[in-house]
Amino acid sequence: MRKFTSLSLAGCLLGGALFLDGCTDSTHYDFDASAQTAQEDLAKKSVAAIFDPANGKIPATNNLLFAGSTDGTLNIPTVSSDSTGAQLLKTALNTLDGFSTVNPIITDFGDALDPASIKAGDSVHVYELGRDADGNATVASEVTSLAGAVTGDNNDKLVLIPTVPLKGGTNYAVIITNKVKTAAGYPVVASQTYTASKGTASLVGSEFEALEPIRLVTNENEKLAASQGVKPSDVVLSWQFKTQTIGAVLQTLHDSAQASPLVVAPAVDASSGTPVQLTTKNFLDPTGQNPAIVGKANVYIGALTVPYYLNTGAGATTGFISTGSGTPLSPADNTPVKKSDVTIPVLMTVPNAASKGGGAAPEGGFPVVIFQHGITANRTSLLPIADALADAGFVGVAIDLALHGVDPNGDAAAIHASNTPFDETELTFDLDLVNNQTGAPGPDGLADPSGQFFINLTSLPTSRDNIRQSVSDLFVLRKSLGGIASGLPDVPAPALNADNVRFIGHSLGGIVGAVFLAFQDDVGAATLGMPGGGIAQLLNNSPTFGPRIAAGLAANGIDKGTPEFDAFMATAQWIIDPADPINHAAVAGAKHKIHMIEVVGGNSNPPDQVIPNSVATAPLSGTEPLARVMGLSPVAPPGASNGGLVRFNAGNHSSILIPTADTLDVTVEMQTETAAFLATNGANLPIANGDVIQSP
Repeated sequence: MRKFTSLSLAGCLLGGALFLDGCTDSTHYDFDASAQTAQEDLAKKSVAAIFDPANGKIPATNNLLFAGSTDGTLNIPTVSSDSTGAQLLKTALNTLDGFSTVNPIITDFGDALDPASIKAGDSVHVYELGRDADGNATVASEVTSLAGAVTGDNNDKLVLIPTVPLKGGTNYAVIITNKVKTAAGYPVVASQTYTASKGTASLVGSEFEALEPIRLVTNENEKLAASQGVKPSDVVLSWQFKTQTIGAVLQTLHDSAQASPLVVAPAVDASSGTPVQLTTKNFLDPTGQNPAIVGKANVYIGALTVPYYLNTGAGATTGFISTGSGTPLSPADNTPVKKSDVTIPVLMTVPNAASKGGGAAPEGGFPVVIFQHGITANRTSLLPIADALADAGFVGVAIDLALHGVDPNGDAAAIHASNTPFDETELTFDLDLVNNQTGAPGPDGLADPSGQFFINLTSLPTSRDNIRQSVSDLFVLRKSLGGIASGLPDVPAPALNADNVRFIGHSLGGIVGAVFLAFQDDVGAATLGMPGGGIAQLLNNSPTFGPRIAAGLAANGIDKGTPEFDAFMATAQWIIDPADPINHAAVAGAKHKIHMIEVVGGNSNPPDQVIPNSVATAPLSGTEPLARVMGLSPVAPPGASNGGLVRFNAGNHSSILIPTADTLDVTVEMQTETAAFLATNGANLPIANGDVIQSP
């Protein structure tokens, strides 16, 4: 029997009169429940779909939660019994202009249902709505990419789980019919209140007068259903909901991005008195003990000024992208306004004489690969793959994700912002807010680790906008490649071909990169190493990050396995949706040839322990769903054209960059595939070592 932990829902989200009903169960989906699990006294009992707006008993994802809004955002009421945390979450949700495109749709029946009877396109219908020339609602299409299930301790809640993200900024109608059966096999029925709302006569002046606005929606829903061949008499419950806008803010950030001077200079060792150009070997093998590391690329440091839409300095762990007045974006004012300009560090690698091409720039300049590092790493993650790129004739360029950067006391301290000739700022802002040994709050005199605050459980809008800020920085970097300039007199800048650009993203860099690719048309082929979508449940089910998140929430009284924990995860996904790559994957996959790398493991080799391949309870979380929504097919030896998903049976999450004694062949294969794929702009994805590849 497969149990599925809830991803949502608003019905249990945060307490309060509107959400009290049905919030005390353990919230598990059970696709295999049968009539044997039903209580004996249900044998001949009709079960009504619960619908009682006067007492706050409504389907959780419902446009009724916009009631009273003046700016087009949700208006979920707060109540005096709400905890401080609940109030903060409701405040965050009330900045959104709709519901999640990923979370399940749930409604309560109060008694056990037969999960086998819940079939999208048959017993239940979800219609994407449009409007005709007269403004009347019409059915644009029916959504069938939904998995039917039940949830609740008594299997009494009907669940529809999207297996493909719903469209953003779109209205949907949900129609539940009497083809849904109880666990005893009897058709479900409409409640008295819903039956009253089905009438065609106005309710004004009757005891149900308060239902008149709902009656109008019900009549509209049943008219829509009838247009699709569903008898109104068979409908036991219906409602409408609007998904939140997904891409508008990112599109504005893209369209407003301007080229900025990209100033670079050679990284040199001046300790001997005579500056010596540093290569990748100086960073990767500083003692010269590894002859396999040749140093085929010269290393440059640089700076780029970007518009920063988030707080900086001590306030960088809070805040969100906002209007010019500092208020949350809304349909009434959806234009993001920068808070400052920040000059950020850039790392560049340029092929030298040791590379296959001999280091001479081709006519028109070197083609470029933008590299984006993973969580808790920094721009120096470019260096381990730079030699492979140099052999393929590429310059590599890397910047840091938001709230990431080089440790001023670490191995790469020589290129920390404070040690360069540029007036630049590490995006960690060298914050010292926690003890680096224990993780306890409070400074310890050392800069906190890169990425320490990127995932912020206490400010989910900040977590979302850390992704959007990182994407914005990539927009500016891409537009600035044609304006490279030397930061030193008499030292020419490398010659770049700004019309010939590729992309590599690893881990979180692949997550951010997938969003970037959905908007940036003038980038060619891309390699995404170990990315994933459905961020909330991806993190929750990550062997690396899941325990940390659980511990952080437990410290605030939210224990894993409780409805409150599941509700928090649902809220997190809801808020992060606009920045989640799963919502941009289809567009990215349509615009670009993509090579995706996944470690599925095999035998004694475990699968990826940072980003899960998939999550049984969340069909849109993990690497596999992201590849599926992108339209990528599995690739087997000898390879493929136009990209695809390569599943490795060996290696680990970092193998694309860091080999171990027993995974060197995996790193070689990953880097060889990447270099060849990008060199042919996606025309060829060769697999040389089939021993480390899982066949489809």
